[in-house]
Amino acid sequence: MYLTHTINAILEDSYPQEPLPPALETYYQQHWQKMQLPDLSGVAWGVLRILTADEQPTSASAIAQILDEDEYEVEEVLENWYEFLQRQQVDGETYYSLYHSSFRLWLAKQISNS
Repeated sequence: MYLTHTINAILEDSYPQEPLPPALETYYQQHWQKMQLPDLSGVAWGVLRILTADEQPTSASAIAQILDEDEYEVEEVLENWYEFLQRQQVDGETYYSLYHSSFRLWLAKQISNS
């Protein structure tokens, strides 16, 4: 989706004057609304802050340790956001990151305004 909307914006000559092509902004806003439903818990906010702050994938156990929260609760949040995450296995442990760096940056901006 990122490439589709970026290429369309370039062809319409509305990129890079805007931070994101409008259609991509809308797409990310829809994701953000899905991620917030029904309401974000304190654990979810913490997970989100970690995922948006770090470009490197992070394990659920590392997130739980940073937040001083139960790993099960962190894993539950990550499960709820399954469609927005990339997962990779390293030495038998799953590491998580947001699915695209532009979405990570966009989300970081959203939560800093919250």
